[in-house]
Amino acid sequence: MVDVHEKNKDVVVRLMDAFSAADHALLDALMSDDYIQHNPTPNGREPVKRMADILKNAFPDGRMVINDIIAEGDKVVARISMTGTHSGPLIGIAPTGKYVEMTSIDIWRIENGICVEHWDEVDRVGLLRQIGLKAILRTLLKSSGRRQILSFAREQGIMVRRPKLGSVR
Repeated sequence: MVDVHEKNKDVVVRLMDAFSAADHALLDALMSDDYIQHNPTPNGREPVKRMADILKNAFPDGRMVINDIIAEGDKVVARISMTGTHSGPLIGIAPTGKYVEMTSIDIWRIENGICVEHWDEVDRVGLLRQIGLKAILRTLLKSSGRRQILSFAREQGIMVRRPKLGSVR
């Protein structure tokens, strides 16, 4: 008989496969309606699906590997590596053809066989460093690219709009 920890780890493995493939139907099946993010990403399934689409488009050959996975109680922890070639646009940054690796450590809370809560530490800066400062600066110099990057940064909670001095909230 498979214990609850093994079942919970299986849920996370399937979730990572669905995320890597940008499989919206499977993501819907593996995440609760009120999925809670304890990171800058907004709560819910839709932001997760948008991020899966962004990564799949930017890194079509992208591959996610779970390097370590541990389950205890209702939580599953995984150390993950995503590798791929930057051959599609990434938030307005033109493809560079560079092979990159992005790492993260993620924690999920599993309830009744689905993910209900998530925490993570993702090396986004390392990813951007690998893509290269020149590519990022070229994008920032174009107003359309700048808008895409700023929009993404706001959605991810990396940057918030502050009211202008003297304005009333």
